[in-house]
Amino acid sequence: MGNSDPVLSLLKDFRYNVVRLPRTNIRPLQLFEKQDKDLVFLGEIPKLFKAGPNGPLPVIGPDEQAAFINGQRSRDLNISVGLSILSGIIGALGGGTLGLNVGYKKASALSFEFDDVKVNQIDRLDLSRFLTNATIDQAVGPPAKLVEADKVYVVTSTIKSKKFTTEAKSSSGVSVGVDVPVIQNAMSGSVSVKSEGSNQSKITYEGNVPLVFGFQAIRLIFEAGRFVEAKPVGATETGMKAVGEGEEPEMLTTDSPFTPVFIEPDV
Repeated sequence: MGNSDPVLSLLKDFRYNVVRLPRTNIRPLQLFEKQDKDLVFLGEIPKLFKAGPNGPLPVIGPDEQAAFINGQRSRDLNISVGLSILSGIIGALGGGTLGLNVGYKKASALSFEFDDVKVNQIDRLDLSRFLTNATIDQAVGPPAKLVEADKVYVVTSTIKSKKFTTEAKSSSGVSVGVDVPVIQNAMSGSVSVKSEGSNQSKITYEGNVPLVFGFQAIRLIFEAGRFVEAKPVGATETGMKAVGEGEEPEMLTTDSPFTPVFIEPDV
């Protein structure tokens, strides 16, 4: 996807980063180390910080409808790119992909629509209170040094869905039908496949567990072992400046429309 994709633009407007291949195991209060343009999972925030008496660990809020993204569609993707993304989504939902290419053999392009999207987040003020009162657990070793080096991010919000709809199109942009029985035969019992419309160009895949496809995170800035705030920094900026009154902590931004997230499957 390029920067002209309306979904990417929409998520950027709301300061969300896009996960290249949606997955189930990204959630608020996870810590990541930024290595160049990649994020590498470190662990959960209580494993790196000891809570103080006046700042308990923030509570992760309940799932709520993400009205800003529900019903939004991506631009038309080349079919090879689209099927690669779709295969990753189906695999993460627990389905098989054998025969998927055959099912979409008439299509030259594929678009995605996000349905029944939920947002899951923590209260940023509670996080600030926790970090202000917390101390770094030096017993974890090298990861503790990463905090002082300003290389650690904490996830504050995720958007997720267990339902994704694709629309197949020809090279001229006209909707084309797909072979629904072939696709249904490729799926396992954990993923349902339903067609929409008379020409069966729209297919909805639904699993049992929501997949996270967007997230927000803030970089943790510590000085002399204590948490301080940081001025928001854009994707092309590299320097850090002191935060002014009323400004927010720096939000994670990347030059790429997708953020590679490296995290073990059983996290």
